[in-house]
Amino acid sequence: MNRSSKFSEGHSVHLLFFGLFALLAAGYLFDVLFQEKHLSAFDFILEKPAWSVEFGSTSVAKGVLADSPTAHYPYKKIFWESLRSGSNTEYLPHILTGQPTTGQGTGIFATSFFQLFMDVPNALDWSTWFRLSLAGILMYACLVLLGIRPAIAFLAGIAWAYNTHQLVWLLFPQHLATQLWIPLIFLLNIRILREGPTLSLLLGLGISVVLFYSSGYTQIVLYTFAFIGLFNVAYLASGADFVDTIKSWLGLHVAYLLIALLLLPDVLSQAEEISEGLRGAQTFRYKSFNGEVSFELLAGLISDLFPRPIEVVRLLSPHYLGGLVHTPELQAMYKTNEVEFRAFFGVVCMYLSLYGICGGLRRKDPVALPLLIVLLILFGLFNKNPLLVGLFNLVPLGGSGEFDRFITLIIFGFIVLSAYGLAFFLDDQQSRDYFSAGLPLILIVLWLLIAKLQYDHLVNLWVFIPAFAYLTGFIVLGCLLSRRRLPGSVILVAVAITLYELMPAAYRFNTRLSSEKHFPVNSVIQHIQATPGNFRSAVVMDNTSYHHNVLTYYKLATVGGYATTVRNEYIGFLHGAYRDVAMTLNGVVFLMDHHPELLRLLNTRFIVTNQPLESDLVKRVFSNEANSIYEMIDPLDRVFCATRQVINPEMLGVPEQLSELVHHEDRPVIVQRELVAGKELTKKCLVSDLNVYMSQIDFAVTSDEPTLIFIPVNYHPNWSATLNEEVAVIHRGNFAFMVIQVPVGTSHITLSYTDTKLVIGAIGLILLGMLSLLYALTSSKPKWHKALLIVCGLLLVGKNSLSVPGIKNTTIPERAIEQSLDTSRATREG
Repeated sequence: MNRSSKFSEGHSVHLLFFGLFALLAAGYLFDVLFQEKHLSAFDFILEKPAWSVEFGSTSVAKGVLADSPTAHYPYKKIFWESLRSGSNTEYLPHILTGQPTTGQGTGIFATSFFQLFMDVPNALDWSTWFRLSLAGILMYACLVLLGIRPAIAFLAGIAWAYNTHQLVWLLFPQHLATQLWIPLIFLLNIRILREGPTLSLLLGLGISVVLFYSSGYTQIVLYTFAFIGLFNVAYLASGADFVDTIKSWLGLHVAYLLIALLLLPDVLSQAEEISEGLRGAQTFRYKSFNGEVSFELLAGLISDLFPRPIEVVRLLSPHYLGGLVHTPELQAMYKTNEVEFRAFFGVVCMYLSLYGICGGLRRKDPVALPLLIVLLILFGLFNKNPLLVGLFNLVPLGGSGEFDRFITLIIFGFIVLSAYGLAFFLDDQQSRDYFSAGLPLILIVLWLLIAKLQYDHLVNLWVFIPAFAYLTGFIVLGCLLSRRRLPGSVILVAVAITLYELMPAAYRFNTRLSSEKHFPVNSVIQHIQATPGNFRSAVVMDNTSYHHNVLTYYKLATVGGYATTVRNEYIGFLHGAYRDVAMTLNGVVFLMDHHPELLRLLNTRFIVTNQPLESDLVKRVFSNEANSIYEMIDPLDRVFCATRQVINPEMLGVPEQLSELVHHEDRPVIVQRELVAGKELTKKCLVSDLNVYMSQIDFAVTSDEPTLIFIPVNYHPNWSATLNEEVAVIHRGNFAFMVIQVPVGTSHITLSYTDTKLVIGAIGLILLGMLSLLYALTSSKPKWHKALLIVCGLLLVGKNSLSVPGIKNTTIPERAIEQSLDTSRATREG
């Protein structure tokens, strides 16, 4: 097997395979790219009664994508529309919080540049095409530079880009956009271990890690670096020279630490969000070990290091990817997200992966053997072995993730081993080593039979007959063609079978909706959109659903929201004041009963509900078969004058007190200490020239007495205020929100949200981009290499400069509305 570290086949061969990856992605997305259809996750949402009345169900949802995709997917629409207007979006409109989105988003930017010059949703579709193409190309490049012949690397690229686990995430840009960088980082990591650190390799590793980390899925990032660290230990442990091993290890990990310094501000910002409530609703993510070691526990460790036999039902056949996960036995065993069971990359690739393991053991291959060791540990974590989980919890934030997500790295390891396996297969069959050809097949059969014995009622052996027919045909043809010195034909057969298996199985996981149905607008959404102003809507239902996220697709702020990005204070406020609140494991917050008095204080204009509402505060706008929409008769703006000051130094009792107070007070505000004299506040207070932007609110206040202005946005230290261009103090009001004292007369107030840590991080990434540009202009690297560095440098400088105060455009309205708005609207006088 050729172990050259360069593209020894010539540029034309690699360009050919790059083009094939692009053509495959275009073929997979043909109706999306070239017909009037788009990828969509709305069909399952529209099956919910409240939204299917006018639109109708498409009947193509399989329950696969029921992970609140519109909490992520639509945000890209908001993000890029604002970015195209010169803004780096930070503000999430669907929650009552001032916290920004996590990270600089550079990685998403790198694979979504279509959205800078194309309209949504076409830009999203072409970004998906680019991600699929890039995923295959990066896996291909990784294996070619590790010494695998290009045609074999092409097979591995197909398996990596089109396995069902990858494709089920197409509507979650931060998933696939993150996963696709793993082969590149793995490659650069090995090259530094082999060749030693050079400026070119270190710069490439730094840029790759930044793109990887900032693509949006930090849980996969954490797990990947655990995987890389374990691989490095296993890889270097096989080295003969201890001193060289230590030098390589130190040099590489010093490089990782230096790169981590660039990301540290962002990590600290995310850690702060986690401590303040991020993922706080998802207690099931936290695993623990009680510290008691026993013989049974050690015996369990050995069994947990291997995939359970029932794993064959998803690794060998796509037909089992559905209902089995809902059976009581598997629910008790895995307790996992159904999406994590979408792991299938073809029976031939499974066979070749086992061949890679067997061949790597016999050859003591320096890559295949460490990969096997790491895979054993990954399976132990995936199976939630208490000992391994306890060790992983020692990693900062290691226990705050869902260990089923290790399936991404398990798939990556298997696919890399499948490429080595095919190379070993071709070598072995030239010498007619039929035992080596049969051993992986025997292992698969034994694996399947054990699963049948354990779960007879779940495993139908007849379903696997077609897969074994493909596999047997491949083995026989492989042996015959290898004997005739036709390795290219063997690879072609493997590619053909893999495509035949993957494409039909994976195609049905992605919903294609026609253009006129892609945006699920009905009369409720249209009415809310057509109403000018900055306000929130409330969805009150008698059961949980994903209605909130449908609203946020249109950048319509809601009172509920997504708890995984909301501070615990706000969730505590809702539980204490609103009381009847439900929350899903995904972290979506739902209001289950009516409380219009309280909703009014939260800047609510409309209430969408399937329950009758009788209140003097609202009027019914219209109803359909599934729900009604009510409008506040006397709504309050995003900023309004308080009418009564109530003192309560005991913070914990404020939400319940406010819940009672709103029944007989107009606009009360509860504070911990007296901020202005007297309980009754002036009724001659007027808020005017109100402008609400993504990370800034500015307005004017005219008052005949000192008074209090209430802003129903979550209190956070990153908010700052100026009053007549002088620094003003922001106080807590009504437990979780903001209050500002204003003097007599007319005052101009500006509220701004700035995360200093993210600004520092952006400056660091700008410096990395400038280093990339400087190196590209001064180095003697090939033109394509220099061009790639220039693109990365411009990307890092251009994107992150938007996060530096003074450069970023903050005057993009929080909610874009087609009508021209009168910004001089004032709140009603008491």
